[in-house]
Amino acid sequence: MAVESGSIKVEGLAKTIKSLRALGAEKSEFQNLNLQAAQTILATATPNVPSRTGKLKASLRAAKTVGYAMVRAGNARVPYANPIHWGWFEDQNNFIQKNIRPNPFLMRALKKDYNKLITDYDNGLQALINKYELGD
Repeated sequence: MAVESGSIKVEGLAKTIKSLRALGAEKSEFQNLNLQAAQTILATATPNVPSRTGKLKASLRAAKTVGYAMVRAGNARVPYANPIHWGWFEDQNNFIQKNIRPNPFLMRALKKDYNKLITDYDNGLQALINKYELGD
């Protein structure tokens, strides 16, 4: 497994998913595995989200996908989620100083839960491999 900026990449996952799907694995089994990983991050990140109105915290959600786990923050009513998380020091188009210091609550949660995520994801994937007798 390789760690990238804000993500964990599982090498060979796409091939494993394809093989398991060919053996009859349901799409929902992969979605649930990825949703569980995303919810682990959410559980750790939520208490550390900065809050004035609570809208940012309420906008956190886990995406249900087949190939990866994703946590999202913000929406049309909370467009400031990205600048709060990553910071925003200047607007080069308008030459305005923003001075929003980064508060990477999702990245901290990812770092804190890294070992648990790897273990849980590996166990879940191994359970699917065993269920469909793909091998080790």
